[in-house]
Amino acid sequence: MSFGYGSQKRLGDFLGEDTYDGTAQKISSIINSLADKEKEGGKLSFDILDTLGYMVLAAAGNGAGFEMEDAVDAILNDMDKVKEIVEAWADDIPVSKNENSSQKKRTAKKK
Repeated sequence: MSFGYGSQKRLGDFLGEDTYDGTAQKISSIINSLADKEKEGGKLSFDILDTLGYMVLAAAGNGAGFEMEDAVDAILNDMDKVKEIVEAWADDIPVSKNENSSQKKRTAKKK
């Protein structure tokens, strides 16, 4: 699963965001919400599930051959996939030049 520019743009389109940074911010917010919900007993909102589904669909590219809902069904059948999706997304987001230059990529950590 890869989240390069094209998939990030598709993801922004799905989420109604028109900037790379806005898309990254929205995904970060959803990831934090997911971690909070996990602490509360795992109550997953449709917003969180839809976003995860759109992340998979965006990474799959144009002509994926499945719908967002199909991705969510697959996630619900194997919740361990959530961690893989989040880590793949975090690993592909460029690191700011202000961050430690020896750090090539960062991985999202669940709280």
